[in-house]
Order: sequence, then C-alpha cells, then structure tokens
Amino acid sequence: MAGRDIEYIYNSMLELHTSVLNNKSSAIPPEWWPATEKFLKRVGYRFVNRLIRHEKWLEPENTLTIEMDLDNIGVAPPYRAYVPVFEIRKAGGRNVKSVLLRHETDWDVLKWLPGRHSLSTKIQIPENAEPGRYLVYFALLDPFSKQASIQLAVDGRDAQGWYSWTSFDVVAKGNLKKVLIEDK
Repeated sequence: MAGRDIEYIYNSMLELHTSVLNNKSSAIPPEWWPATEKFLKRVGYRFVNRLIRHEKWLEPENTLTIEMDLDNIGVAPPYRAYVPVFEIRKAGGRNVKSVLLRHETDWDVLKWLPGRHSLSTKIQIPENAEPGRYLVYFALLDPFSKQASIQLAVDGRDAQGWYSWTSFDVVAKGNLKKVLIEDK
C-alpha cells in the first residue's frame, strides 16, 4: 500500500459529502485504522443536541415551547425523512401509562445539512395533566416503522432509543403565579 496518502483520500471523500464507505473485498491495513476511525466519525450525518430550552412550570392547557439547537457535525444530510418526535412522560417510569402525549414536529430532516439548526415547536399540555414532574423525550422515528431509529452523537439514550435531557413541572390550575413568585 506504499505511496497512498489515506488522509488525503479520506479528506477528499469528506469534501464530496460521502455517506458510505465500501471497501469491497480488501481488508483495511492496520496502519490505516486510526485515519479510518476518524473518517467514519464524519461520514454521512451525525446529530448533536447543543441546547434545549423550554418553560420550567406550566399549568394544564398551557403551551410548552421547546427550542432546540441541533448540529449536524457530519458531511451530509439524511436521505430518509425521519420524523422528529417529542414525548412528554410522567416522571417515575417508562411505560405506556406514563406517556402524557406524543408530538410530531413539522421539522424537515432532509434539510438538515451540515451545520447548526435552530428549531422550535409548540406543544399543548392537555387539560387532564396531573400536577407533578414530566420528562421531555426526543427521538427521530423511522417514517415507516415509527420506531426510534437514529442514534444521536450525545448521551441520554434509553433502551427504546429515546433521549431525555430535561424536565418541567405541571402545577395545579390557578397556581402558576404563586409558584413563580415563590421561586424568586
């Protein structure tokens, strides 16, 4: 393999927005593995959540506004229309009964080119939301199976493929002002 500059080859592939590496029937030489591993971390798309922000307290029927900064640190957008979804779950368990609501955003992941994407969505908290702590979960679902299918380049993934980084409290109707004053 003398005379081949693997770093140059891989950098050229990244500049062309490579999404797949197929080395065919030849093994990758051991001395190329450090460069290959570095290259594979940049191939295709790779999403990192940099910021998630929303209200800390809400009453039932209030609107939860979620702002999220997501970076695609790869070199290409996804080529499948994954569905960005939030789930609001009652703290304390991961089961069907703990899911208060599921909200599909209108975010078009096919437009998530490399770089920063500042996103926002609004979620109406149902009238029947009981007071207490709620966790905010996020996943990119396969458009056909509707299962969480994309692993983000961040911590916080559960066994079902959902990510949770934050929470908020629902307070009894009519008590929000009191809670906000007491928190100061």
